[in-house]
Amino acid sequence: MYLIHNFISFTFPRIKFLLKKQKNYKEIITFFFRLIFLCLIIYFRKKYFFYGYFGKNKFKVILETLKQGFGTRGYYLLRNRQEPILEFGYKLINKNDVVIDGGANQGIFSLSFRSAIKEGGLIIAVEPFKYATEKLKKNFLLNNYKNFIIYQRVLSDKNKKNKIYYSNTITDASIVNKKQNYRIIESITIDKIIKLNNLKKLNLIKLDIEGAEYLALKGSMNSLKKFRPIIYLEISNFINFNKIKTLLNKLNYNSYIFNSKGRLVNYKKYNSKQQNIIFKFNKKKL
Repeated sequence: MYLIHNFISFTFPRIKFLLKKQKNYKEIITFFFRLIFLCLIIYFRKKYFFYGYFGKNKFKVILETLKQGFGTRGYYLLRNRQEPILEFGYKLINKNDVVIDGGANQGIFSLSFRSAIKEGGLIIAVEPFKYATEKLKKNFLLNNYKNFIIYQRVLSDKNKKNKIYYSNTITDASIVNKKQNYRIIESITIDKIIKLNNLKKLNLIKLDIEGAEYLALKGSMNSLKKFRPIIYLEISNFINFNKIKTLLNKLNYNSYIFNSKGRLVNYKKYNSKQQNIIFKFNKKKL
């Protein structure tokens, strides 16, 4: 009974999302074929990898079948339709870029970005859990990607020890939102990462760190002023949005979202249906 409930709770929101988002019935049919195949490989406990896409770029992803809530089942079903940055983010990234992926999990975003920056760029992935960093490394090696750095840390505004809270899965882990479990983890700032690696540029920062995005940005102020990177955030409430918007507006950043056609449009007022937000430096304000 538990397995049935687990399966329904996992698949139903994704079916609802796809039916609402897509008018292409071929994609809907493909989704259901993937769902059937996913059920089979979960049942037989088979190891499997599949291809992800980022624009015209393709990469391999290890499918984690045995643990729900660890980042790959949903991507297997929806692929780059899962989030706007996965669908349209290739427009923001160029060959040889340097990217920081905060809250990297098993590396869906890192792999996507790496497929676009090619061999001349650099991916720096920050992820606190050993299970995820091991999978992340395996995903990179599966693709013969070598230009990456992994920090098993959390991003914050200070370099110190922190409590990271989590519940049943690691995808909701946070240093600001308290939950039933916690462990001690070292935090690191983006400014320190830049200094440690003697980086001469930073093109994009992606942050999905469960409410700690504001702290991570406070710990990156020197880097933001120097490099003016594009910033992609998942923001889950209007309080965090307003704090971040106020902070970044002072540095001449404006906020945007991708519309359904993949174009950046202004985003000034928080809407809970649009939590994936992009901040870009506005040269015209200078």
